[in-house]
Amino acid sequence: MIPTLFLHGNLQGSASLKGYVTTSLGMPVEGGAITSASGKYIATTNAKGYYKINRVAEGAYTFIISCPGYAPIEQVISFAAGTASNINFQMTNVMKKAA
Repeated sequence: MIPTLFLHGNLQGSASLKGYVTTSLGMPVEGGAITSASGKYIATTNAKGYYKINRVAEGAYTFIISCPGYAPIEQVISFAAGTASNINFQMTNVMKKAA
């Protein structure tokens, strides 16, 4: 089951989504992709793991958070017009250490 977040605001206009992507140890994930399943909304994390997506239309979207070496995250997020939401994601490393 994919978790769903409901985000509501009372401002008019489009919504936005921002936050940080980190490892399970709290380190930033640089170059992580935050992409809606439709491909309409896309962001890439910077060196601090920060991302921001502006002008998200009201509605519910499935977002996939991915980066090589980490297990992808799938999250359904619902947006209301005028919402400015802050959502952080924690990724799990799937790379195995060499023996």
